[in-house]
Amino acid sequence: MRFDLVTLFPDFFESPLRSGLVGKALQKHIAEVMITNPRDFTVDKHRKVDDEPYGGGVGMVMKAEPIAAALDSLPKLPRREVIYFTPQGEPMTQDLFKFLATNCDQLVLLCGHYEGVDERVISLVDREVSLGDFVLTCGEIPALTLLNGVLRLRPGTVGKEESLKAESFEEPLLDYPHYTRPPEFRGLGVPPVLMSGNHGAIAQWRREEQMLRTRDRRPDLYEAKPVFPTHPACMTSAQWRVLNQVVNILETHQIRYQITGGLAGNFYGSTWPVHDLDFDVLEADLARVYHSFEPWTIAPPDRQIDRDREALQLSLQMDGVAIDFTAAESAYALRGQKRVPLKIDLTTAHRARCYGRSMWVQSLQGLIARKTLLRRSADLTELRQLR
Repeated sequence: MRFDLVTLFPDFFESPLRSGLVGKALQKHIAEVMITNPRDFTVDKHRKVDDEPYGGGVGMVMKAEPIAAALDSLPKLPRREVIYFTPQGEPMTQDLFKFLATNCDQLVLLCGHYEGVDERVISLVDREVSLGDFVLTCGEIPALTLLNGVLRLRPGTVGKEESLKAESFEEPLLDYPHYTRPPEFRGLGVPPVLMSGNHGAIAQWRREEQMLRTRDRRPDLYEAKPVFPTHPACMTSAQWRVLNQVVNILETHQIRYQITGGLAGNFYGSTWPVHDLDFDVLEADLARVYHSFEPWTIAPPDRQIDRDREALQLSLQMDGVAIDFTAAESAYALRGQKRVPLKIDLTTAHRARCYGRSMWVQSLQGLIARKTLLRRSADLTELRQLR
């Protein structure tokens, strides 16, 4: 592919064309860039490329003759477009980049200055393009932007071409958040799912983040999309709605909690179905939980015993969704006649985001320790693969 830059300031492009992926692509001859200066086509001794506008007014206008001569001097490949950059043009978009990258062999990029070009030059142009609803000092900036955006879509420019598919605007969606080492920076951690090794769960998390970012930051793009999922795949819409309501109440009353059970496993990439919502709270807070949720309680807090577990527990029913609160200090695994404390520690919970909602979730290590004491071997096998 050939790019012809028609510019009064060739030096503007020297460093950008030698740097990064663009520089490497040009070295590999994925494309070539030629620069033509209209000043070289002037015929007066002062090499004048601009003049005062007819009708008066501020500023100068680029003359038609040097530009036309510069354009006429260029070779014409079969699939060529001449593009002029102006605030009056069509918006520069990812779709435009894709069209030009796949349908053109040659792009002639005309860079304006001053008050723009003589209007008669536009008859020599195939397309007018705008970088945005603002005014810059020169056309070289949008020209470099378009060159970069088109060239990176050409085969061989980007090392992993599949990475292009996940970029912002490849769909009408913004990109998802990215994290790298260290795992903690100034008190901020990495979402646990990204360190889980579960590629399906990671892909789902990233998709959710793309949708949420687009909804919050670019509602114009979001509204143009088909209806998005509104809750995690592991839950029903009713469970998701109730979960948000419960978390709102707990955090409004400043009650420390952590989500555990099947839902917590899903935060780390497990595929467990969510039958009910399980929370751990401090035993000292259980009375406050009871009063906060009294309209939905089945009975006051009581000690519950099943085949492998004993705990002080409060059970609710909210809009048909079962919810259990367990007192962290009063939960035991049963081994015959022996009770083994589950040692639930709320201070190790992670703050996790899901579909735009932040909540406290039991750490993966804590979840594994709990399943180990309860001898849930099938659950443990899956959880250990997520570490």
